[in-house]
Amino acid sequence: MHRLLFVTGASGVGKTSTLRLFEQRCPGILVRYFDGVVPPLEAMTKEYGSAEEWQRQTTVEWVARIKTEALSRAPVVLDGQARRAFVEEACGLAGLTDYRIILFDCEDSVRELRLIGRGQPELANSQMANWARYLRTQASMRGDPIIDTTRLTVKDAVNKLVALLSRFAGA
Repeated sequence: MHRLLFVTGASGVGKTSTLRLFEQRCPGILVRYFDGVVPPLEAMTKEYGSAEEWQRQTTVEWVARIKTEALSRAPVVLDGQARRAFVEEACGLAGLTDYRIILFDCEDSVRELRLIGRGQPELANSQMANWARYLRTQASMRGDPIIDTTRLTVKDAVNKLVALLSRFAGA
């Protein structure tokens, strides 16, 4: 298995729900949650100049911290929304080559219903749809694995992730 896995995808695709159950099923793999440190947009803009720059710098910080604090003990999965270019930059700066990016994705209408259902209707918008489309395009162009959660239960998504990780281990 790759030592560092990035599970990315737009809000509402099922990343965090899947990884919470995955943590219970695979206790030997550490899971870290990028979204737990997301400040309000105003704070990102004030301190970093833009949300993109906040994401870039925070990705670099997360990867450096994971390398220092966790990778020597166990493989790590980082759950969050990150541009592929930022992941590549962060890993390059940390001197890491043993990583993979996995995209979680679903149909826009399903993602929007999930966001509304969990009390985040403000995220069910065209900007999030564009972000999902961007991530989907990048993953397809780069050959990154995509787990489509449109018709999956959380348990089914965990099973798909475990199967994918098993294939990585055998590669």
